[in-house]
Amino acid sequence: MVTAFLNENVYQQGLPVNDSVNSLTNEAEKCMKLSVEQHVSDVSQEVAQLQDATRIFEAVKLFDSLPEEERLSAAVLVGKSGGDVERLRADVEETQKLLADLKDETDFKVSADGAYKILYKQEGAYHKFMIEMSIESSLTECMALAWEYDLVKTWNKFCTDTQKLSEPEYLHMFAYSNVWTPWPITQRQLVMKARGFDLLEEHNCVIYLANSEENAPKGSKPLPDGAFSRTYMHCRQSGGVLIPLSPTLTRTRLLFTINPFLPSIPEWLMSTVLGKMLPWVLDMVLHYLQAKFKDPNDVYVLRMKSNCQVYDRLGKRVHDKLDE
Repeated sequence: MVTAFLNENVYQQGLPVNDSVNSLTNEAEKCMKLSVEQHVSDVSQEVAQLQDATRIFEAVKLFDSLPEEERLSAAVLVGKSGGDVERLRADVEETQKLLADLKDETDFKVSADGAYKILYKQEGAYHKFMIEMSIESSLTECMALAWEYDLVKTWNKFCTDTQKLSEPEYLHMFAYSNVWTPWPITQRQLVMKARGFDLLEEHNCVIYLANSEENAPKGSKPLPDGAFSRTYMHCRQSGGVLIPLSPTLTRTRLLFTINPFLPSIPEWLMSTVLGKMLPWVLDMVLHYLQAKFKDPNDVYVLRMKSNCQVYDRLGKRVHDKLDE
């Protein structure tokens, strides 16, 4: 029909039909190609922006909305805009795995079920602790208690040293901790990589992943004196979710998978961890968030104000989600 219309018009103008139709068709194809290229460019830039904002599920969904034949060039454009499609897919896969693990209570035994729920099981050399509780605090306050990692030693008596080694990206941190253990077991230390992701659109939560690393990346603060003479423990497939129920109520579910590198764990030690150490830490978490964070001069409150690039940005996302 279009060709017939073009034929009729060029014929009336006395123009060579085939040449004119071919010329118009070529121009239309050029315009269409430019339009496709612009669309791919716009999508690629938006994917990189979403990845930078840690909204990885939205980013990968948008990227996969492109036709398969456009994705190779789009991946290059995402890279030029500061993103990384390969890392994006790896982060999504790892996050999906943690979400599934947080729902799986198979073979866990309940150790406590009151103000908080503690579950425990052993898998070979690894010990898994799952914790669930509701906290009368905002999501950003809950996030700050963990994210300002160098301050953990000020309220957690079982962490004799905690340091934030580097913060290379938004919600991406490397940290160090040294953990007290009862005699005759020597203290254990850990270098950890923690990454947070905004899953508010898909799962109404902010999730963070935690895994141990042999070393922090170049440019990080050096490890403290004596660190190289201490025994490391290993952490894998760990992390948690923070679910905003209201501006002042957050539900959290955490999973820690730890290998302390002990040939065996005596029953008295596990009883101490589950019956005394872990409940004490959780009681302190609840107390600190519900009491100390009300003080405008508290060190955490001041830290949140000074680190507005993290907390204002995250707080706005949570506010917008709760207002929907």
